[in-house]
Amino acid sequence: MRSEVDLSLDMTAREWLALAARLGGTVLTAALMGWLLHCARRGHAEREGLSDVLRLEYALPLRWLFVCFVAGFLAFLGLTLLLNPTGMDEPSKLVEPVVLIVALCFLGGLETWLVRIELSDYGITSHSPWTGQRRLAWGEIAELQFDATWSWFVVRGQDGTKIYLNLLLKGLPSFAAAVRERLELGVYEQANAQLSD
Repeated sequence: MRSEVDLSLDMTAREWLALAARLGGTVLTAALMGWLLHCARRGHAEREGLSDVLRLEYALPLRWLFVCFVAGFLAFLGLTLLLNPTGMDEPSKLVEPVVLIVALCFLGGLETWLVRIELSDYGITSHSPWTGQRRLAWGEIAELQFDATWSWFVVRGQDGTKIYLNLLLKGLPSFAAAVRERLELGVYEQANAQLSD
């Protein structure tokens, strides 16, 4: 029995191609995530109109990535079915993976297009399809932590209210500046290293 990654010379061209696709996909994904993180880190929060409210949201390339991924996946699936209809013995086996991928892309699209954070003199306001609108005044913030598992900042109010800020939000340098200006070091000490990056 052959191991999954077999680098022997007796591999067929198809096996070499599959291996190259797996490795290439991994490298491409890592490069894309690095580029998106770079876009978020160098991006600045935008002012809402003439007010002093700063808006943090996902960068436009990340938003369109979900749209392009869904369109590309559906186009690939359609072409596969059109060009090789006899190769599909049981098309019903495709239903679950297709629904799962489209659902995940839809949820990712909701996240990237509808989530935004507003920073004002009052405090932090979060708009999300998952949690609705949440608001914390600067004086109500009890703790700011960084959760490395989910790659987001967690702002916790004295009443337990939590606001989440993903690392891919554009304008994190503005958030870091606002935190340092308005909060005591003891409140954000655990997240200080990530605020500096």
